[in-house]
Amino acid sequence: ANIKVVSWLPQNDLLAHKNIKAFVSHAGHNSFYESSYHGVPLVVFPLCCDQISIATKVKHFGLGVALDLHFVNVQELLEAVQLVVNEVR
Repeated sequence: ANIKVVSWLPQNDLLAHKNIKAFVSHAGHNSFYESSYHGVPLVVFPLCCDQISIATKVKHFGLGVALDLHFVNVQELLEAVQLVVNEVR
């Protein structure tokens, strides 16, 4: 009941919704800027290039948590989401 599957949705509109509590992202520029603008905390998985420096900014500015895609497990992901939902704002 809590999941809606759609073929496309404007990310900025989604992040602006009052019920969004966290955003799991690859740490792209748009994800970083739009979530920061809307005050939505991030859990990021940088994949390459500039995403690594954006993940560093996410941590530095207290905007969320950065995880290593190659070494994270389900429990760590759950804990990261709970952390940003409950403590990052």
